[in-house]
Amino acid sequence: MEPPVAINGGWGEWTPWTECSRTCGAGVSIMQRECDHPKPAAGGKFCVGERRRYRICNSNPCPEDQPTFRAIQCSKFNNRTHEDKLYTWVPYFDQDEPCELYCSDVNDTIIVPWGIALDGTPCNVGSRDICITGICRRVGCDWVVDSTAEEDICGVCKGSGDICDTIKGIFDKQSSTTGYKEVIMIPSGSRNIRIEEMAYSENYISIGSEATKNFYLNGKRHITLPGEYTVAGAQALYERENEVEKIRIPGPIKESILVYVIFRGKARNPGIRYQYTLSKREGPKEVKYAWDLGDWSQCSVTCGGGSQRRKPVCRESLDVSGSSVIDGTSMIVDDSLCNPKERPEELMRTCKEDPCPSHWWIGPWQSCPVTCSTSGKKQNRRRSVMCVDDQEMALPDSFCDSKSRPMEEEPCRSLPECIPRNR
Repeated sequence: MEPPVAINGGWGEWTPWTECSRTCGAGVSIMQRECDHPKPAAGGKFCVGERRRYRICNSNPCPEDQPTFRAIQCSKFNNRTHEDKLYTWVPYFDQDEPCELYCSDVNDTIIVPWGIALDGTPCNVGSRDICITGICRRVGCDWVVDSTAEEDICGVCKGSGDICDTIKGIFDKQSSTTGYKEVIMIPSGSRNIRIEEMAYSENYISIGSEATKNFYLNGKRHITLPGEYTVAGAQALYERENEVEKIRIPGPIKESILVYVIFRGKARNPGIRYQYTLSKREGPKEVKYAWDLGDWSQCSVTCGGGSQRRKPVCRESLDVSGSSVIDGTSMIVDDSLCNPKERPEELMRTCKEDPCPSHWWIGPWQSCPVTCSTSGKKQNRRRSVMCVDDQEMALPDSFCDSKSRPMEEEPCRSLPECIPRNR
């Protein structure tokens, strides 16, 4: 009997491009073909070459008030029970598994993986990289999958990086009072913004709008959970890795922002490192800069004695006649553009001198880290305990009665014995 003749596989026709996975913000369209023309048989070789092709579609920016694509995906599980409970879910970004859809409840008590993130989900803050079939794929600034085209630090695709400047600095001042202390104003149009603590601190970093005084992160006496946010019209990633804060904003931001450090009593500031890039200014008109005093800041505390400041600010003036016109409507620019020898003294005054009532704030118990117990090993569950004032503003623990401090840990109870796996 003659052995069967081996039939090598051959590619079939390409399918049409699929519908774009997103309506804005860069989605993915896929076309594919099968090795079925003919199928390999009797030991024949499988087809060699591309089975799928990808292209980026609908790369137009999403509306500023629209939640992130990852947040939209998490919100779809709000009506689904988890362990017999309903939760409101917000996105949690895991850098080790960027294309897994992790969601945390709004109280930050549990983190649940809901499966693979949809095609088009951003997977690397500061780049165009997106998830495609569960894998984080590189996307160049030319919007081509697996392209090596990159933006320079000025935001120019395949540029040389010579049309902008990088501004760097460290804020290491200390404060004897609790509350918000301004670190720096970062101008509108800035890119590649990085703000980070240089070591662990009990303080927090806050970001607010320079124009409206509203806050984007850690404002109004509320501490923000780590995650993805929109800051001044740009995507931002807020991290607290090992309790050290880091903020990344690829930009460009659409309005100037103010960076603050929130001092908790006499907690030491180990230093706030910041940097950003800003386009070099060009134009036929002469640009002049001069110092001015800004508005009085909000009181640094809600009680217990705080301070308000009128901080010197550097303002820009463009005047057809060539003369310098500086008033409260002139645009605020980086301090380095003004003559440091002419910088006026900062004004300060006291405020909110009434004593602060304080109490222990208790967060909900987190789930046990395990679902079963092993003989001889004890597992504990945790909750957050913080000293706060009557406005829920975080205070140093020394402001509260240490004898009445609630427990932060307790043993996990009623766990079933773990069943050994068969080997």
